[in-house]
Amino acid sequence: MTAKSKPTPKLKTPLKKVQKDTIYVDNEDDITALINSVKKSSSSIVAIVLPKNAQVLQSIVNMKLLKRAATKQKKNIALVTADKSIHTLAGVAGVHVAETANSKPFIPTVNIEDVDGDDAPDAVVAMGAGMAAATKTTDSSLSDDGVSEDTAKEVSEDKEATSAATVAAVKAKNKKFKVPDFGSFQTKLILGVVGFITLVILWYIGFVVMPKATISVQTNTQSIPVSDSITLDYSEDATVNVDERVLPALRVTTEKTNEATEEATGEKNIGEKAEGKVTMSAQVCGAISSPSNVPKGTGVSADGKTYITQEDASFSFDSFDGSCLNFNGDTVAIIAQESGEEYDTAKNTSFTVSGRSDVDAVGDASGGTTEIITVVSDEDVAVAKASLGEAARGEALQELRQKLTEAGYTAMDVTLDIKEPKYAISPIAGEEGESVTVKQTVEYELTGYKDSDMSVILDAVLAETLSEENETKNVSDNGLSGITFESTGENDYSFSTVAVIGPSLDVDALAEEFAGKKRGEIIDRLESIDGVVSAEVNYSPMWITTTPKSAEKITIEVQSQ
Repeated sequence: MTAKSKPTPKLKTPLKKVQKDTIYVDNEDDITALINSVKKSSSSIVAIVLPKNAQVLQSIVNMKLLKRAATKQKKNIALVTADKSIHTLAGVAGVHVAETANSKPFIPTVNIEDVDGDDAPDAVVAMGAGMAAATKTTDSSLSDDGVSEDTAKEVSEDKEATSAATVAAVKAKNKKFKVPDFGSFQTKLILGVVGFITLVILWYIGFVVMPKATISVQTNTQSIPVSDSITLDYSEDATVNVDERVLPALRVTTEKTNEATEEATGEKNIGEKAEGKVTMSAQVCGAISSPSNVPKGTGVSADGKTYITQEDASFSFDSFDGSCLNFNGDTVAIIAQESGEEYDTAKNTSFTVSGRSDVDAVGDASGGTTEIITVVSDEDVAVAKASLGEAARGEALQELRQKLTEAGYTAMDVTLDIKEPKYAISPIAGEEGESVTVKQTVEYELTGYKDSDMSVILDAVLAETLSEENETKNVSDNGLSGITFESTGENDYSFSTVAVIGPSLDVDALAEEFAGKKRGEIIDRLESIDGVVSAEVNYSPMWITTTPKSAEKITIEVQSQ
């Protein structure tokens, strides 16, 4: 039951407006600091604002100490908090509380049923009941502006007057009526439903989602080497000819352009070439004949340097010395083969005439100058070409393979044909420039075949290779995926591979067949296949003992011996 409070007596005179003070409490403050703050307050009404989860007033002892200190100081206190646990302790101690700083203070009502008289001391229970009885009396005397001193005294008197009656009421509560805890029943019901749903989900995962079957099959196989030769036929209407080993083929091409740039390292003298004149003379010994003319463009040399004649030189008889005929020749202009001051010669320099041991020349040349420029050399061009190499080969091969794949053909890498590169050089060797750029254009060619066509030839060759004893065995792999080729002529190639003789198992079809079957049925079915040595069925997780009904949960692993 709930303790009843006395009716609030009507005041004979209106409450006078009293100034109130506000104290803000921190979580670190203890009860001593809080009591000191109340004592230091100059107002008779003190609002104590508590933080969330305030610890200082979570104890009934601290609440009573605060109440006692406020009473001694003749001060009315009100706790500003929404914490229900503090409301309960405040109700037991008879302390006013307010939900917010602007709401009306009140002393919380305490139910007697919440305090077990057999378990709590009589003094505490009596105090709680007494405070509850005084609630209604004091609430009506409180206003938003605070509590007057007269009202505070009345509150104290009301508590003293009701405490004795409350003690008696609490002691008479030993035979109280126990009210069922419907909240606890509702919690247990919810937990039971959640537990049931969880069990259903776990069952579904454990027996529907997780179950898997792994079927291991051991087969007896034999490897057979297969080799022969083929001739490629590039005509559009070509067909497979097993007897002649003719394989239809497709040739695709691509062109790749690559370029490289190298720094020019050549030098060239573009200065003036030395010019001069030489006078020819000839001597013929042991014969009576005139020397032949020296044509224009003939080279004459002195000190290892060559000059070019600019005119024809003829000869006329001069004298006979008893054994040789002497001839005078023409004086002709010469120009140095290269520029430079080093081509200047002194007067009356002797020159040899290229290809003419019977002719001599005397003369000089001058006016050569030096002006060196950077030009592209033959070596620069060669270095640039070498750096290109086959830089585009890998890219071209990949592109050709892609073309064949898109057309439904398998590439024969051995047929890759690289045509003679074409070069564009700028600037050319001998021309002035700081660098040389070499552009290379190469045409690549690759051949491919259809797997279905090659498979027909492989099957025919394999059938001829097998002995009569092995002809009845299944061919699980005719070696198409591992075939290699080698060129033996323009369109002729030899090939070799390894075929596998043994049971050919369609694992997808078997998985569909075995779905939901018993372990023994699966093993008997597999071991009845020619070439299957043994079979084993394993289930997971460990509690699963049956084959899943879904083929997607069945894995068949074939191992060859």
